[in-house]
Amino acid sequence: MADAPAFVFLITAHNVETTLERTVLSLKALKYPAWRAVFVDDASTDGTVDTLNALARTHGLANRFTVVPQPQRQYKARNAHLALTQHIRHDEIVAMLDGDDWLATPDALAILAPSYVHGFDVVWSQWRGSDNTPGRSYHLHPFISPRAQPFVSSHLFTFRRRLFDGVEEAHLKDDKGKWLEAGCDVALAIPLLEQTIKRRFIDKVLYIYNRDNPQSEDKQGVA
Repeated sequence: MADAPAFVFLITAHNVETTLERTVLSLKALKYPAWRAVFVDDASTDGTVDTLNALARTHGLANRFTVVPQPQRQYKARNAHLALTQHIRHDEIVAMLDGDDWLATPDALAILAPSYVHGFDVVWSQWRGSDNTPGRSYHLHPFISPRAQPFVSSHLFTFRRRLFDGVEEAHLKDDKGKWLEAGCDVALAIPLLEQTIKRRFIDKVLYIYNRDNPQSEDKQGVA
């Protein structure tokens, strides 16, 4: 594809050693060549980082991963901010991937890329649960603020990194100035979506959401 955009998976994780292989194998299977991953480990205690490094070496992906270990729990909002400001280039397309989830198809990036070639700024897909329950992603009305609509842009959520320059830290913190420990997907997506009407929903399942993980926000009713 001419002018194929470069994608970077922003992966945040805490204690995902037992499910990590599915995530890594779904990345290895990608047919689209221009991708890498920034993996921020949130002070895991189960050997997640060692397992990731071993899997990356075994599957020939060591040069694709930038691993950022956090010595203390920071939670997703702080970790995402760290990755976006220090480890991801302005010209890359960011794809948000939780460390216990995985991609549904090797064609995921090939399906997303044409939208970015044609000038879109934010693109998301449909998803399904690991128990085969359907996802709840959908189109957004282009002329109504995303903040005034249901949150329907969760997974696989992708965006141009340059948009993040317009997101203030306060969007990722609570009223007391503390980094959010939950709800990061919504907190990050809304200010990105508000910056552009060049946004697109692709009604294909590209993402598998792990419903077996008790840490999943979906257990509290937030997809």
